[in-house]
Amino acid sequence: MVACSWWLLLRHGATHVDWLNPLQLTWIALGLLPGKIVMVRTGAPLPVELSEEHYHCQDVARRNGIRQMDAFSWFFVVIFFGYALRKSWTSPAMPWLVAAASLAIMAYLMITVFR
Repeated sequence: MVACSWWLLLRHGATHVDWLNPLQLTWIALGLLPGKIVMVRTGAPLPVELSEEHYHCQDVARRNGIRQMDAFSWFFVVIFFGYALRKSWTSPAMPWLVAAASLAIMAYLMITVFR
């Protein structure tokens, strides 16, 4: 989706594009990938007693953190894709569709955070 968004922005040169916004959104969306890799590979040392319970708790916390980072990344990808669509395709309903998709992803993020 990020590549498609860049293609839409570069293909449609009739409107003015503020290039700082797409660059920042791409940087944020793709910049979360190394954070997910670090989260998967690292973990705190487990105590000797009750190691199975601690391992299970650490594994659940790791999976929840990865879900939250995924939702956060998709939130910025949808905003970037909506920005590219808005610049290349004019429709009165476009801002509302992008807002609805962004709010749906934000609601999913809030559910994963407070679950």
